[in-house]
Amino acid sequence: MKKLFTLIAFLSMVMGAHAEEWFVTGAGAILNGISWGHDTNETNKMTKQGDGTWQLTVTDAVLEAGTDYKWLITNKGQSIWVKDNGNDFIITVSETAKYKIVYTLAADAQSASAVVTKTGEAGPVTHTYTVAGVSALMGSNWDPADTNNDMTAKGDGTYELVKSNLTLAAANYTYKVAVDHSWGEAYPSSDAILAIDESGVYDVTFTFNTSNKQVGATAEKKGDANIEESYVVVGDNVTLFGVTWDDNDDAISAEANKMTKLDNGNWQKVYTNVDLPACTIKWKLVHNGVTWIPDNNQELEIAEAGKYTITFTYIVEDQEPQAQAQKTGESESVKGVTIVNTDTQKMYDLQGRRVMNAQKGLYIVNGKKLICR
Repeated sequence: MKKLFTLIAFLSMVMGAHAEEWFVTGAGAILNGISWGHDTNETNKMTKQGDGTWQLTVTDAVLEAGTDYKWLITNKGQSIWVKDNGNDFIITVSETAKYKIVYTLAADAQSASAVVTKTGEAGPVTHTYTVAGVSALMGSNWDPADTNNDMTAKGDGTYELVKSNLTLAAANYTYKVAVDHSWGEAYPSSDAILAIDESGVYDVTFTFNTSNKQVGATAEKKGDANIEESYVVVGDNVTLFGVTWDDNDDAISAEANKMTKLDNGNWQKVYTNVDLPACTIKWKLVHNGVTWIPDNNQELEIAEAGKYTITFTYIVEDQEPQAQAQKTGESESVKGVTIVNTDTQKMYDLQGRRVMNAQKGLYIVNGKKLICR
């Protein structure tokens, strides 16, 4: 136990040090190519000033008139986020030109600002437009950097991408158009939807108009396809599901979480002898690997630690997903703590939620071990 407390104290010290390393993250244009999520790049690292504030100056950033450039500030490890009342900060300019941007983080790390000053003229700006969406459409799952899905200019301010011979189940498929291989600028603000009314083989044509930012997609059926219907339970608890919905395609295709069709036409999945702590399990269903049911996350409350039988049911006629938990035994407490290298392993907290950057505490690695890191 003494070793555990020593390790936790060390973690606290390390995380405290991380809080003293601040980075601006956001659209690549306002950071000269350094786009979202780069919290270890010295180029967008802030410097502490004599008055206790933190600053980063970006020079010769080429910004376009009327474009919303989003940004925020985070610490190393991304355990702290400084936003504008919960939303991303936005930089907008009225003239396409070169600019100097001075980002400032307040001494208390609770607020931030940016001062934008024009420094020179800029010529025409060229962009790359990429369609990103569900893997059934795009071949990759929501990847704005996938060059296979870059659009082609048509010469009149519109861009196009054709995906041929896609085998698609009847479902609603979501997608966006990302600018310059980044989520810093993407259209529309909510996901665009391509509705496929019947299963088959399709050619899908995506379009984007740069003047009004309109996104579109049309599907031409080329042939029939026999696609087996499926419902999969997905959620945030790795102990129950073995994988979390953060793992995208792995979660959606996990055989262990597929539901079985009952004689009455409904679908069901039963998990037995699951040892769970007191927690709230967030979950949904995925129909045919594409459509999330329902739109909002469902919650299953586990009031006390124990072993449980968990039953998920989908009532097709009512389009109603249900979940029930029945306690079948007492929890088997974990004796001791195993310290492992987690640099390349997926980590979860004790409620089964994915942890990208661990702070002090206990965690699950690969659904098997409690760790302190």
